[in-house]
Amino acid sequence: MYDLTLAALDLAPLLLGALVSDGGVTVQLTEVEAYAGTGDPAAHAWPGPRPRTRHLFGAPGTLYCYLSHGLHICGNVVCGEAGGGSAVLLRAGRVVSGLDVARARRPGVADIALARGRGTSAAPWAGPWTTRAARSGPVGSS
Repeated sequence: MYDLTLAALDLAPLLLGALVSDGGVTVQLTEVEAYAGTGDPAAHAWPGPRPRTRHLFGAPGTLYCYLSHGLHICGNVVCGEAGGGSAVLLRAGRVVSGLDVARARRPGVADIALARGRGTSAAPWAGPWTTRAARSGPVGSS
């Protein structure tokens, strides 16, 4: 178990190698990025809460996913204090469980690439999510 109340910069390196499960798929994280909330101009939270980013300001452990450039599904785990907007981007990983489910959600993609690279790490979990391929809620919920 990880202390998701840690600051993003402290939590991110601890998450390398971590297992994240949701929607019948488990991914082992191989690459992450830390975003320090409203004080980080690179973070979605930087300009403050907006309807699209409201989940970034929720409880630590919330999975905030969004569609980037209309193509890529990106997933972030909210961390730090609730209301701070900090999160760790789950940039890349490898599917270690639920491979058949992940394959069905990403037909024609090689197994090694199912969760590889920014914008695809959340794709194996995307099946049960909304038509915008974005969902927010506690990690582990479906």
